[in-house]
Amino acid sequence: MQPRSSSAPKLNVLLLIGNKLYGEAIKSLLSEEKESFARFAVYCGRTLRGQKPDFVVADDKIMDQRLFLRYPEAKVLVVDNGLSPEDIRFIAAQFKINGVISSQAGTANFRRALETIHNGEFWLEPEMIGRLIHNDTAKLQTVRSMIASEREKVIIDYVLAGYANREIAAQLQLSEHTVKAHLNNIYRKFRISSRIQLVMRFSTKMK
Repeated sequence: MQPRSSSAPKLNVLLLIGNKLYGEAIKSLLSEEKESFARFAVYCGRTLRGQKPDFVVADDKIMDQRLFLRYPEAKVLVVDNGLSPEDIRFIAAQFKINGVISSQAGTANFRRALETIHNGEFWLEPEMIGRLIHNDTAKLQTVRSMIASEREKVIIDYVLAGYANREIAAQLQLSEHTVKAHLNNIYRKFRISSRIQLVMRFSTKMK
């Protein structure tokens, strides 16, 4: 793996955790992993001097509209400190968040979450998806609306309607290769591996 350029600008991560000791523990954990977090500068519970955060990592005690008004361009990762599935769905519905991560996540998952969010995708861990869905179609549609892009939602609907890839491509004026790439992203996000599994997961369309 090529080393990162030292001249590349760092991405600022602001930790806003209600429990200060836990916030400092996360900062310490991430700061120890200098190689994994070479591109991130981690700050805890204070305003960055003359800079804006690229990410805000916050728990439910900090979540209110003032956070989003203060840092409108920051991507927000919510720390799950024992939130119920209903709490997570409420937060996702009320606030423009970019992901949810367990308070027990290790540095590897924190790094993957930040990288995923930085690339414009929503982050949910596999175990959390299972908790949110729990064999409930309505809940599955809620998770779908959280982590699938608008284009991916449309493609899912076409798949559920029985369209082949080439037919979806014709309808959306895309190449078949692009449709396959979208489907691969969908499979990865929902931790599945085939079209059949996708159809089995979604029994109704989301309007």
